[in-house]
Amino acid sequence: MTDRMKLLVVAVVATMGGYIGARIGIKVAMRNITEVKTKRLIIVDKEGKERGRFTVNLDRPNIQLKDKDGKMRGLFALTHEGPFLSFFDRKGRARGEFGLQGPFSSLVLYDENGKLRGEFNADNAGSKIVLRDADGLYRGEFKASPLDSRLTVFGTDGKMRGMFSGEPNGSGIRIWDTKGNRIWSSPDNHLSPVPGFEPGSWGPTK
Repeated sequence: MTDRMKLLVVAVVATMGGYIGARIGIKVAMRNITEVKTKRLIIVDKEGKERGRFTVNLDRPNIQLKDKDGKMRGLFALTHEGPFLSFFDRKGRARGEFGLQGPFSSLVLYDENGKLRGEFNADNAGSKIVLRDADGLYRGEFKASPLDSRLTVFGTDGKMRGMFSGEPNGSGIRIWDTKGNRIWSSPDNHLSPVPGFEPGSWGPTK
């Protein structure tokens, strides 16, 4: 064997030994890893398409989940106000959100056109459920607080038409006409006034 061949054999053996050693070293190092630090983590499927992402944007960490078409279907984020969770349909439109903002917790639902259709809110002062139509007008509302509870219905124009309430002094029913005039209440048409819901007041419409 010539000196040149000997040098070539030595080089090959050294290269293979270094590769094997590096592989062993990597495996040993991987076994001892207890944490990974990075600014962005992207998860892909077997075809290389992005399916998940964990990032920190403007000091707000968030986790995004995507379908096979690259549309975001789920989002979990932590903002300065609190955490929230969002769900999206195949067109990328938000369909549901749940979040915490200080003492308030809320669940919001949207239709397939992205219109707000339902809300549920709660805090220490009470809870409220709101139903809306496709134009965003109130159609129904239920409120409960330590002092009373109320069920209110609205017409197709968003104007309040009726209310059933349970108050400290008893329960009652109120009915309004299309002009906002209270035309009937029970019992005895002498219920205590309800702030913000007197004749001429339509209540919230947006």
